[in-house]
Amino acid sequence: MTFDNEDAALRVIRGYGRVLADTLDSTPIASEAVLPHPKQYIMDAIHFLLTTNSNPVFREDLMSAYGRLGHFVPAESAVVSPRAREIYVEMQSGKLPKIGPSSDEWPSYMELLRVSGEAASRCEKLLNEILAFVRNLR
Repeated sequence: MTFDNEDAALRVIRGYGRVLADTLDSTPIASEAVLPHPKQYIMDAIHFLLTTNSNPVFREDLMSAYGRLGHFVPAESAVVSPRAREIYVEMQSGKLPKIGPSSDEWPSYMELLRVSGEAASRCEKLLNEILAFVRNLR
């Protein structure tokens, strides 16, 4: 989808922003189904706004939002155990878990590390992609 006006693209980004605000504080990954639009549509809106808006703060926010799309995966891949989510929330609030390899919680902690690492890789790929896009605009 290509956008022909900034208002339509901004509506897409606002909807996505609400999902970001409501989702990623409680889980390292989420189902793409919670997104208000398909990922590609959100990417297209960000591309369009990066070509039409010169506000440096807004552009940085857009690039960050583009990268954070890496946290959203197909529903079948978005399954994280309840305890792994709890550990994630604890870590987000600054509490480091005291979980050792002999702990019953070790599998949940390892699951969290795996899922978070995979999300970080996807985010890094998307950030590199959007940085290349912006460099090509110059």
